[in-house]
Amino acid sequence: MTCTAESVFPPRRRAPRGLTGALFTASALLAPSLLAGAAVFNIRDYGASGRRTDDARASIQQASPFDQAQHALDFRRVRDLRLKDVEVLWGWPTLDSWKSALNFEEVKGLEMSGVVCQAAPAPASAPAMSFDRVAGARVRGCRALDNTRVFLRVTGAASKDIRLEGNDLALAQIPCEVDKSVGAGMVSGVEVKTGTP
Repeated sequence: MTCTAESVFPPRRRAPRGLTGALFTASALLAPSLLAGAAVFNIRDYGASGRRTDDARASIQQASPFDQAQHALDFRRVRDLRLKDVEVLWGWPTLDSWKSALNFEEVKGLEMSGVVCQAAPAPASAPAMSFDRVAGARVRGCRALDNTRVFLRVTGAASKDIRLEGNDLALAQIPCEVDKSVGAGMVSGVEVKTGTP
């Protein structure tokens, strides 16, 4: 997926160099507050070419970013993040390393609406969305696609105040799976299956 800095960062904030690429990973590696208040809107990820109808096989070459990627969109160490109208559809061929459509680690303050996704078609048992140490998240108006085993998996003892509201998760076998390390009542708004993935 190609994602420009302008689609992620507000006009008054400058993005770090090198943010445009084949895959999108948002991470505050250099400064803890680098990605505070970022917003992502109207993203459509259709694989390597960026066109929904194209086959990605010709675009994927040895040692490309796709060979190392695990998640379609990966957000780490981010504060006050908003995602609206984000859709992730996986392309072919698949790689065994592919996992979740959306991965969030150490995120504080997350607003999601209109997200449509599923886990990668690889043999892994990854969820469509993964929250690890996420605090203060609102997931509204999102939809699970066909062949979704787990829509949302929540892990990490620091995960808390996660609320799901008005989502269409009928196609997910398990709407939300919460690890035993997450405190009771930290995830609300949907039937929660507790256990270790």
